[in-house]
Amino acid sequence: TNTVIHAAIGGIIGNMESGKITKNDSGKRGSVTGKITVNSHSEDSGQWHAIAGIAGFVAETVEEISDVDVMATNESAISVEMAPAKSNVYTAGFVGYIPTALTLKNLVNNMPVSYKVNGQSTSDRLPYVSGGCGRTLAAITMDNCTNNGDITVEGTKMTVELDCGGLLACHHTAHGQ
Repeated sequence: TNTVIHAAIGGIIGNMESGKITKNDSGKRGSVTGKITVNSHSEDSGQWHAIAGIAGFVAETVEEISDVDVMATNESAISVEMAPAKSNVYTAGFVGYIPTALTLKNLVNNMPVSYKVNGQSTSDRLPYVSGGCGRTLAAITMDNCTNNGDITVEGTKMTVELDCGGLLACHHTAHGQ
């Protein structure tokens, strides 16, 4: 059996290690359209999974993400459906998981974001669901950021806490699980 320790999935980039995302030299904003879907029907033993419209995971050397529209069409959505996970799952419109300080500027999410767990969850691992950011571990700046997408969470017999928010699901100022 193969075990996925971390999964980072994004509409522009899955795992962003450095640099920045911003408008091009002609001043045109970036955009993401389409559908991001993750279906996992087995209990995984990974540590975390980050799924988002722009970037799944953002590392410490990333400077800024700005001027991007996550656009909605009739078929578009950021959708995660899983068996009860043994890992934290960060699902968001902008960025799934941010462990360091970051500036988010002029971002718009219009895509619906949904998370569904099939079965009883007894693990201490949590789902973090948001139109903006799933989870942050340091100070972030959100300047002129908007979520217009619906946020939906479904589950049967969920026995753990759930962090859910319009722009930010969970913010911790100290590192750790």
